[in-house]
Amino acid sequence: MSPEEILNYTLRPGRWLNLEFRRRLVEAPRGTWEVPLLGTPYAAPLAAAERDGFDAASAGLWAILAAEVRRAFAGDPFHIGVPLGLLLAQDIESRDLRTLLAAKRMQVPPAEIARHLALARR
Repeated sequence: MSPEEILNYTLRPGRWLNLEFRRRLVEAPRGTWEVPLLGTPYAAPLAAAERDGFDAASAGLWAILAAEVRRAFAGDPFHIGVPLGLLLAQDIESRDLRTLLAAKRMQVPPAEIARHLALARR
C-alpha cells in the first residue's frame, strides 16, 4: 500500500492530526513517522510497536480511544459523545474480556496481560 492509503485507513484526521499534518506524514520517508507524532498521544503506541510489535501498538491505540470515551463522559451530558462513548466503552470492555479469557486459557502471567488491556473504566 502507498503511504497515502496507509494514512487514510489508519490515522483519521481530528484534534491531533489535521489535514496539513497528515500531508507532511505522507511526504516523510518511510520509517520516520514517529518523529512528527512525538507531540501526539500516538507516540507511545508507535514506540511500543517498534519494540514489541503490532499487538502492543494496538492495545495502546485502544487505550487512547478509552481515554477519549472517559473524557466524553466527564463533560456536558447533552452531546452525541455520551451515547457514542457508551457504545465504544462496551466494545472496549468486550475486547478486554476476550483478551483476558484468551490469556487465561494460555496461562499468561497477570503482569503480561495488563499491557494488552485498554480499560474503558478506571
